[in-house]
Amino acid sequence: MTQGPIRFGNASASVATRRDEILLQVHQEMSDMVGLEEVKRQIDRIADFARFMKVRRDRDLPRPPISFHMVFMGPPGTGKTEIARKISRILYSIGMIAKPNVVEVDRSTFTSQYANETPQIVKRKVEEAMGGVLFIDEAYTLAGSTFTDSGQVDKAGREAIDTLMKAMEDHRERLIVICAGYTTQMNMFLDKANPGLRSRFGFFINFPSYEFHELRDIFDGLVRSYRYTLTPEASREVESMIRDLDQMSGHESFGNARDVRSRFEKIVMAQASRIAATTDLAAVSDKELLTLERSDIEGAQ
Repeated sequence: MTQGPIRFGNASASVATRRDEILLQVHQEMSDMVGLEEVKRQIDRIADFARFMKVRRDRDLPRPPISFHMVFMGPPGTGKTEIARKISRILYSIGMIAKPNVVEVDRSTFTSQYANETPQIVKRKVEEAMGGVLFIDEAYTLAGSTFTDSGQVDKAGREAIDTLMKAMEDHRERLIVICAGYTTQMNMFLDKANPGLRSRFGFFINFPSYEFHELRDIFDGLVRSYRYTLTPEASREVESMIRDLDQMSGHESFGNARDVRSRFEKIVMAQASRIAATTDLAAVSDKELLTLERSDIEGAQ
């Protein structure tokens, strides 16, 4: 059965094979994600191009030399790692890669302090990711802790970058590399770490900070998923809490959805402490267990 393109909005799709099932599942997950509309549109375009390239490959037709290696740029907590995991499943379901796996690394797991050991580590990670996706978080740190100040790549970083670039070119039919990190640092990394680094990537996706209403939607989604309810006073306190978080947008210390989840976790812990301090837990009703009060919100700030 031939399946048309799935859009990561409100489309539906037939399920025919395991790959179709995976694609449908990812489609639903993407649709459920708050915000990231432009990111979703770019993934649509990548998926369309992947289908196009697969058809040409299957028909033994020449293919444009556009790389599927990607760069994700944006502040923390905006879904870069989550989207990388979903892209691997999308490209697997289309048939562009052999497995939906993502091997996730950062500088600490991709380099070594010992001489000449870094290239071997990189090669092992590349081999582990072969047929799927290699995701490098905070990729600019590969260049070293002082890179953004000095512009000089340290020895281990140089070895990692050089080995990675060769693998990206040699295995471009079997490996997709996704590098992620803060926008400013990533642009400096791509421009200065190695003259040919930026050209190795075919897609660049910017992840914006969440807006106020999106942060509130993320919080409310957590409340619903665990069947909690907010009293009217608690809801107003949450509104104030989210506005305070929104004021931090643009600061590197702000974790976006990550900070919202952290506040939610603190709130439910505050609720647990409140109930445990005043009530025999065996006598607590379901309604009490599932109700968040204003004092719980205040106790988490």
